[in-house]
Amino acid sequence: MRIAFIDRVHPVLEERLEAAGHICEQFHHVSERDLSGALGAVQGIIVRSRKVERGLMDGIPGLRFIGRVGSGLENIDTVHCAERGIAVLSAPEGNRDGVGEMAVAHLLVLLKQVCRANQQVRQGLWAREANRGHDLAGRTVGIIGYGHIGQQVSVLAEAFGMRVLYYDIIDKLSMGNA
Repeated sequence: MRIAFIDRVHPVLEERLEAAGHICEQFHHVSERDLSGALGAVQGIIVRSRKVERGLMDGIPGLRFIGRVGSGLENIDTVHCAERGIAVLSAPEGNRDGVGEMAVAHLLVLLKQVCRANQQVRQGLWAREANRGHDLAGRTVGIIGYGHIGQQVSVLAEAFGMRVLYYDIIDKLSMGNA
């Protein structure tokens, strides 16, 4: 198959697809306006953040699949894909660690008064007691959505000694450590 990469992704994906006998082409540099015309002969699209809408897909008659590197499919017209029989693949666990770490980093920034202290220090102030902050250990964190990312946030929060509550549309409410 001819597979178009319309966003930059880790090179290992292209290497593995080529090793499996596919032809990979880079189109991340092509403008939105010119993209549809450039992709006419491909059977697959690899995307990270760019939008893959009906108009783009209609210009690619042999399109068989769209692979999303990352979680969420909000940038892909999945209804149109279903109508045309185009498979949509995603890697929802791909950014689990990075997003989980960022969520815990934000907890630390908030509880440790990092932004306020940083701003004050830049102004020559040192309000040690006002910016002392709070420890995560013993606190309770609520997680809405307990998929790959929510579960990773839970693991990291528990490592800090936090109590985890979560709500998930499938599992409903869980009390106590997840």
